[in-house]
Amino acid sequence: MKNMLGNIREFVMRTISLRNEIFILLLVLPWSPFAGELPKISEKILSQYREQSKEGNPPWKYVLVHADGSEANAGSSARPVYLLNISADSASNLISSPEIDKLVKGEFSLELQSNTLLSQGQTDYIVLAMSRPAQNNPRYVPCMIGAGEDRAYLLAISSGRLKVVNRFFGGCATSYELIREGAELGYRVIEEGQTRRTVRYMLRGDDVVREPDYRKTGGSK
Repeated sequence: MKNMLGNIREFVMRTISLRNEIFILLLVLPWSPFAGELPKISEKILSQYREQSKEGNPPWKYVLVHADGSEANAGSSARPVYLLNISADSASNLISSPEIDKLVKGEFSLELQSNTLLSQGQTDYIVLAMSRPAQNNPRYVPCMIGAGEDRAYLLAISSGRLKVVNRFFGGCATSYELIREGAELGYRVIEEGQTRRTVRYMLRGDDVVREPDYRKTGGSK
């Protein structure tokens, strides 16, 4: 009888121990470097992008790519899209973002506005433009006949992470000018239409502050 009770007690203790080990394993797995590991872009492809970048004015730093390194501007829900920093070390040059994933699944065509890149401290800012057929979103009102659903985000990129700091950064018939006023940096967002409208967004520390634009004529500062 004592042997039977001892065996039952040992079985119960082993079961509890195994359950605890499984629970701990489930907690650790999401943080494992093998969970959601990013693909690696070959040095050959990186070199090609770096050479192409030199042709830009100014040279560009970021590009949207698929896992195989091919450029990814057109929307496709079948293939993930990543942000590639061509100037970063190969161990940390690829960024995965739920924001980009959501746009791709929404069948948006994406385009980084490379000439909008601004750097302040350790943070880069850049405009991401997106477009899809207007019929994909019945609630969207196009700015003109035949236009699609056109939007733009202002992205902040720092320490290998991407954050959307403004989800309403222009859209249809919008252009951008960089503002450099001494040590101050920002954007002039110009929306064409029946009434031409401009507004300034200035980088103030970690904030992007919207300001009225009193400039009437002239080029970018």
